[in-house]
Amino acid sequence: MLEELKEAKIIPVLRNMPDDHLSEIVQALVDSGAKAIEITLDEPNGINKIKKIKKEFPDLLIGAGTVFSIDDAEDAIKAKADFLVSPIMVKEVLYFANNRHTLYIPGVFTPTEMVHATIQGASMVNIFPASALGPSFIAAVLEPFDDIPLMCSSEENVEDYMNAGAEVIRIDRNLITEEMLENQEWALLKERFRLYVNRVN
Repeated sequence: MLEELKEAKIIPVLRNMPDDHLSEIVQALVDSGAKAIEITLDEPNGINKIKKIKKEFPDLLIGAGTVFSIDDAEDAIKAKADFLVSPIMVKEVLYFANNRHTLYIPGVFTPTEMVHATIQGASMVNIFPASALGPSFIAAVLEPFDDIPLMCSSEENVEDYMNAGAEVIRIDRNLITEEMLENQEWALLKERFRLYVNRVN
């Protein structure tokens, strides 16, 4: 799963998307090159959305985001999530996910946290919040720790993070606007996400 995620390179994060347009949103992303998406669990219907999209798009990698507990992890795995992401490191979730052969990507902020997470079994870590550190941090930290795969979140300078050594970029806040949702501008969504895909390939 780790190698498949690296090949995807860029992951659109779907947070509080309307249920009645979720399939259209995901279809637009797939049509414009998405190989993986993340659906966050910081909403009441996140698990059901993962189930729905995994059933409709079986070849798409589906991640569960904002995973904070073993209950979150267990529900996501039962819903057929392919990977789990968290803004923090939850040791119990890491052990639980590894025992179930599911990729868990914990959030870290310092080099010490990066190393501790990998020692405890993390195959990739999520630099959070990456925007507070910038691409120069990624390049610097990978000099002594170039064997640790890094995930970052960025909408502005995705090329800089990739060039600095990040393996996967999450696109979260600015990809889908309220206006796009209100007007159902799926063609515009395709265009916007395709630009991101082109920037990392």
